[in-house]
Amino acid sequence: LFRSYLLETQLFPDNFAKREILSLTVKCPNVGCLQKMELRHLEGHHVLCQFACVECLQCQQSFQKNHIEDHLRSECPRRQVSCENCHLSIPYEEKLIHDQNCPLANVRCEYCTIDLIREQMPGHYATECQLAPINCSFSPFGCTEKMQRNEEARHIQEIGR
Repeated sequence: LFRSYLLETQLFPDNFAKREILSLTVKCPNVGCLQKMELRHLEGHHVLCQFACVECLQCQQSFQKNHIEDHLRSECPRRQVSCENCHLSIPYEEKLIHDQNCPLANVRCEYCTIDLIREQMPGHYATECQLAPINCSFSPFGCTEKMQRNEEARHIQEIGR
C-alpha cells in the first residue's frame, strides 16, 4: 500500500462543480416564504426576506421581520409607554407598578371620596379630611377615643363637662 498525502497548496478549486452547485434551485428555508431561487441568490434573499427571523432589541425574543413592527408597537413588554399623569417614559411591563405609585395619579380619599393627586393624599389625611379617623387630641394625656375629625370638637366638649 502506498500512502500519499495532499497538501493544501496542491489542491485547486473545481469551478465547474461550484457553478453547478450554485445553480441548483432551492426553496427559502424561512417558514412561510414560498420563494425559490438559485442557491447563489439565497444569501442575498435571506437579507431581504420578510419571513426571516430577527431578534427584538428590546426583549430579545425572535420574530419574523414581517411581525417585528407590530411587536414593537403593541406587544413588546419592554416597549416604552408614557404615564398619562406624570408623562414619564417607562417600559410597558413596569406600567402597572408605576400607575399604583405615580405621585401625580388621581386617587380618591377612602373616607370622604374627594379626588386628589396621590402626593396630596398624606397631607389631606393628616389635616384636611373631616371623615378621616383620628386619635383624640388628648391622647397624650390618656384619652383612648378614636373618632372622625369632624367629631373631635363635640368629643372635647363632652369630656370637658
